[in-house]
Amino acid sequence: MAEASRVAPPSGDEARASWWWRLTHLRAAWARYGLAAVFVGAAFGLRLLLVPLTGVGAPFVLFFGAVLASGLVGGRGPGLLAALASAPLGAHFFVAHAGYSTAEASFQAVIFAVESVIIAHVAGAFLRAKRHAEEAAQRIREADQTREMFIGILAHDLRNPLNGMLVSALLVLRRSKDATVDELARAIVRSGERMGRLIRQILDFARIRHGAGLLLDPAAGDLRRLVEQAAQELAPDHERFVVEARGDTAGTWDVDRVLQVVS
Repeated sequence: MAEASRVAPPSGDEARASWWWRLTHLRAAWARYGLAAVFVGAAFGLRLLLVPLTGVGAPFVLFFGAVLASGLVGGRGPGLLAALASAPLGAHFFVAHAGYSTAEASFQAVIFAVESVIIAHVAGAFLRAKRHAEEAAQRIREADQTREMFIGILAHDLRNPLNGMLVSALLVLRRSKDATVDELARAIVRSGERMGRLIRQILDFARIRHGAGLLLDPAAGDLRRLVEQAAQELAPDHERFVVEARGDTAGTWDVDRVLQVVS
């Protein structure tokens, strides 16, 4: 018997509209087997209504549909129940009145039973595979959420030691009278500021993943100087980069975004 899935249902309007999802995730066994009985009863009633139009030929066609629907909704067990219930109904009410001998009627009932059992097994296997795929997808979503939460917490917690390092470097820069020490302190400040921007970018990524959007902080500045700053951070000796600018490069820019693009 197929086990009831524990996958969380879709949320919001999607859940309300997904009647098929709710139908194929019934947990109560009585509901799944009850639906199988309903499908068989519906097939039997519809077949009776069609007798005046089509006669008693092809007696098991609608019952095949009942078996398939029962297997897709409830799994292998309800599908087998539908098969076992449909075989005697079709044989007694339709095959027996079609002019077949008892042996022929029994043979048709057996053939239907074998085919419907196969259908029930295939439908049940499909339902199990579908539920396993949904569970795997949910585990992936949960892992992504955990990873993003970890990244956000890590980036947030890195700010405190980084701020302490920057404050210490700025104090050294203010109090030192040694040119070499000043240059080293400035390098520490530049690297710390770049690390701070990287942390903000990580937080921006987490914010985007949660649907909060990307925040911009535009300010007046010179694009050429921003590019030179990025080049200096990447190669302090300027051996690798030559910055050339034409025309007026003054404007309103988001400094962090520009540095992110350039670097």
